Amino acid sequence: MGFLKSYLKYHVHILYNGYRRILLRTDKSIFTFLFNLKSLLIGSSARLSWSGESFVVTDKQLPDFKYKVRHQQQCNYAYEFGVIKRAEKLANFYFLNEIESSDDDILLDCGANVGDLKIWFDLQNKKINYIGFEPSPIEFKCLKNNVSPSEVHEVGLWNQEGELEFFLSSQHADSSLIEPRNYDKKIIAKVTKLEHYVTTPIKLLKLEAEGAEPEILEGLGDKIKLVKFISADLGYERGIDCESTLVPVTNYLLERGFELINVSHGRICALYKNKNL
Repeated sequence: MGFLKSYLKYHVHILYNGYRRILLRTDKSIFTFLFNLKSLLIGSSARLSWSGESFVVTDKQLPDFKYKVRHQQQCNYAYEFGVIKRAEKLANFYFLNEIESSDDDILLDCGANVGDLKIWFDLQNKKINYIGFEPSPIEFKCLKNNVSPSEVHEVGLWNQEGELEFFLSSQHADSSLIEPRNYDKKIIAKVTKLEHYVTTPIKLLKLEAEGAEPEILEGLGDKIKLVKFISADLGYERGIDCESTLVPVTNYLLERGFELINVSHGRICALYKNKNL
């Protein structure tokens, strides 16, 4: 019986992965139909429509929710099991439940993509001051729509001012200022230092920069003293060699009065707290 279960599970997994590959290669209107059909079959509350410019994600459990997303893989990966599940997954990954948040707290979302992180705070009825940063033009357009009227900036964050090559890999949400192993195309992006946006205490700085986390922290300068929590995706994403930034980021923050509170395995994320705040 155990062998039969393993056999069936293995082949269902293969069929499902094959289905997902086919799903992601279809025409956008067909993809929308198949996504909604799959949602019905698996009991997901997420629904999808195509506006001619972007996908629009809605959720039967959240009547007022409406998010714009541009890429098929992102739709399928992020909202496959509903918007609430997506928010809970991000909250667990970034340890948001370990951070006591209040109305008017400031959240800096660096590598905001389309703004999914804000969903969890909205579901908790937290009226935070959300500030998002996203250098990819396509994602930024969705971000601006999704989190309006929150403050957003179409810039890359770095340790200097100017312009740099930005390597786009939007379908996989892996775009980076550091050349990765695979990317779709290059554009020129404006870059600036995070210190210019920090004038008052920050409750949470979230980092997901596909390997550029050390440079972003350097660009924060002495303003890092105003940040209470930092939650960072530090996985194997830096450059062609796919290096983790866990060690350099941890060393940098420990030297500046932070302590490591938690770290996840697999896709590496770490939570740090400023011991002086």
